[in-house]
Amino acid sequence: MKRTGFHFPQLISVLMSLGLVLSTARPGFAGERVEERNVFYVAYTWHLVRYLDNSTACRLDIEGERIPTGDEIRAACGDTIYAEWRETRPCASAAEAPATCQGLYLWFEQWQEKIRKQIIVYPSIDVKLSLDATGRNLIITAIDQLDGYDIRLIEGRFAGHPFVCDDYPTQCIVGLAPTGEQGKELIYWAISDYGDETGAISVIVRASFNGDFFDVDVLGEPWSGEIINDSAALIWGAFPPDEPPAWLTSPDNLHTNDKLYYLAGRLLSEGLARAGDCPLWGLQDNGYATECGMEAIREDVEAWQNVYDGQIAEAARAEAIPAVLLKRLIAQESQFWGGAFPELQESGPGQITPTGADTLLLWDWETFAAYCYPCFDDDCDLGYTWLEAWQQSMLRHAILEDSGQVDLIARLLVANARQTSNIVESLTGQRPGLSLSYADLWRLTLLNYHAGPGCVAWAISEAQSLGFILDWGGIAPNADRVCHGAASNYVDKITR
Repeated sequence: MKRTGFHFPQLISVLMSLGLVLSTARPGFAGERVEERNVFYVAYTWHLVRYLDNSTACRLDIEGERIPTGDEIRAACGDTIYAEWRETRPCASAAEAPATCQGLYLWFEQWQEKIRKQIIVYPSIDVKLSLDATGRNLIITAIDQLDGYDIRLIEGRFAGHPFVCDDYPTQCIVGLAPTGEQGKELIYWAISDYGDETGAISVIVRASFNGDFFDVDVLGEPWSGEIINDSAALIWGAFPPDEPPAWLTSPDNLHTNDKLYYLAGRLLSEGLARAGDCPLWGLQDNGYATECGMEAIREDVEAWQNVYDGQIAEAARAEAIPAVLLKRLIAQESQFWGGAFPELQESGPGQITPTGADTLLLWDWETFAAYCYPCFDDDCDLGYTWLEAWQQSMLRHAILEDSGQVDLIARLLVANARQTSNIVESLTGQRPGLSLSYADLWRLTLLNYHAGPGCVAWAISEAQSLGFILDWGGIAPNADRVCHGAASNYVDKITR
């Protein structure tokens, strides 16, 4: 991952000048029904007191006119004091001469009325989207799961055309029409007489008529049909091809046997393999293996390049991305030699840089939260961009410390897909799936991973200003010119 010529503070100003917005992608919470109540209760205050000097070792409040249980004492006072209390034996002289006794005793102090906040979550509106029995209509079904309340109406837009269903508000029929390969947006919401609504639900519908009924694919949920489990497709609103190229697949077997001269050179240099009778130990001056060295240790190179296959397959499944793409990216970045290069500020099999860590922390809320909240608590609530510079630096360092984890590389690739989506939508004014193909959006994501969002934005803008068709063929020459051959020397090698 070589972010050529762009650094994070400069990057923000570059993207702001293009009208692009950087934000941590935090999930929304539309449709939740939450009520906060004040609840009155009586608290009974007890003390664990030392016989020796009558000092309080622990104070605890409980509910109910009774003696505290052992679990309550342990929770309030900790294991050490709990153990001391458990070991205390009855003392006959406790009333007359308590100082002669050992251990702790319980003493009731008072009761008092208190108030606490109670959060109540009520059942929400359940929404389903399905195809009717004729195969010619979509059906939106909405049920209010809270007793005593009903759906008042369902409304929305399909392919830009508004609709309202209030005669039979729990079920809304939306007629289908051919949408083309890129699909059309269906956005809808249900309103309850409870006084709230679901919030807008957006999916992309692709429908083609076969003479009797429609074949329908849907990007997004809810959907009663086959779910398209592809994180990038959902991010971009772009349908994956029915017959994807090899680099966008996830076969059961990821085994490769490529000639990786850098990897072979590292194995020879580190003494992990020997090149037999090859001149100069099978090494070139630049540290790569010679042809003789490569052939001599071909089996070692084959074994090493497949050592990550299980982790790659698992990470690709977890993040719903193509496994071959993830493996090829690692092959291009490090040839599976996951060392650190301090002079380039790159580390791990995916050669993650500080700028790459920024991307992950900006565009993956779950990863950001997992790293941030244990360190900075409430400071994390507004996202990465609002942290102090020293806090951002600490989080970047933590990411780089974990750069050897393949699942982190997979999450970074998805974060780059989100950032690429933001760039394309900002520059074209429409969802990325309407502007570029699924495969070309992956190519732009790889360009973003390697050369950064400034390169991607510049390459697209140049293609637009020159009147080129907005596809990889029109964008790649600009990326090569502006970003030091990033398209032909990096992206095209991965997607060959």
